[in-house]
Amino acid sequence: MIDEFHDELLQQATELVHKEPDAPKQASLRRGISAASSRILNSNIFPFVGEDPAVVENLRFVADAFVQLQNIRHVADYDNTVFWTRTQALGQLKLAEDAFAKWKSIRTERIAQAYLVSFLVKNRS
Repeated sequence: MIDEFHDELLQQATELVHKEPDAPKQASLRRGISAASSRILNSNIFPFVGEDPAVVENLRFVADAFVQLQNIRHVADYDNTVFWTRTQALGQLKLAEDAFAKWKSIRTERIAQAYLVSFLVKNRS
């Protein structure tokens, strides 16, 4: 199951990144980058049968936080029409802090390591 999931994630990410060969759209590139995080959230695609449910829940939290924080980063960096409040900024910092804490608790687990590999391994087919 683990080998299949990172292969599928890489395939989807690669397809998105190469969707428009001559002039790639930012939406395709960004979705390609985040595909490995967001697909893991779908329990129908990745039910993680036989894995520790607490580890799976923490991994999904980390993946979801990664996607949220990446999206918020783009807004913070490039959208000057958004007015941020201190409460909103602190909420994002808390999300990052929680994600790091959960990652620390699962980082040596097999499914967590496979998740990392899904970001690094390039599909050669």
